[in-house]
Amino acid sequence: MFRLSGFAFALALLSAVGLTVLSQPAAAADEPANVIKYRKQVMVANAAHITNIFSVLKGETSNAGHIAANARAIADGAAMIPDIFPAGSGIGDTAALPSIWQDWPKFEAAAKALQTAAMDLAAAGDSGDMAAIGAAAGGVGKACGGCHEPFRKKK
Repeated sequence: MFRLSGFAFALALLSAVGLTVLSQPAAAADEPANVIKYRKQVMVANAAHITNIFSVLKGETSNAGHIAANARAIADGAAMIPDIFPAGSGIGDTAALPSIWQDWPKFEAAAKALQTAAMDLAAAGDSGDMAAIGAAAGGVGKACGGCHEPFRKKK
């Protein structure tokens, strides 16, 4: 009985600590520098997934069965895009242009276009038709450019 009580106490304590941490305001997490860092990681992940897809299309790897999963990951990343560009996060070490917030509906539409193109690529990946995959991958590239051209600083 003592062990169970000690275990129950430890579990209750850990739960309380966990809930306290989770319920704390995320002020530090909302600092522009942290938002930008997170945003960059989402974009790096999207770039890694499209790079994986093109490695198959170029014949560098034979992981065609991974194309759909990589494409779905891009679609998931695209769904996050509006959330990772909150107002006030355009100042600092970022390539984001003010046009994002000045023309928010166009920006949201560009993110949605990427999500749609990525889901089309996932469907092509599921089909195994390499010609369809190549065409759909081009659609993802076009959708990326549809956001980068008007909303990202030139490198």
